[in-house]
Amino acid sequence: MAVEDHPLWSRWKSCLEKLIEAKEALKRARGTPAEQAAVERYNAALADYNEISNEI
Repeated sequence: MAVEDHPLWSRWKSCLEKLIEAKEALKRARGTPAEQAAVERYNAALADYNEISNEI
């Protein structure tokens, strides 16, 4: 079975994309009032990514 055919592939890919976006947002928010919110979004995205990675 190809990776792209795995039932969780699209969910994993979506989580990875959200994690990358959250990391970039966190870099931009460093040292600003928005930093704490960016950290929380990054941590949530990382948790989602880790959860789906463990399922695969």
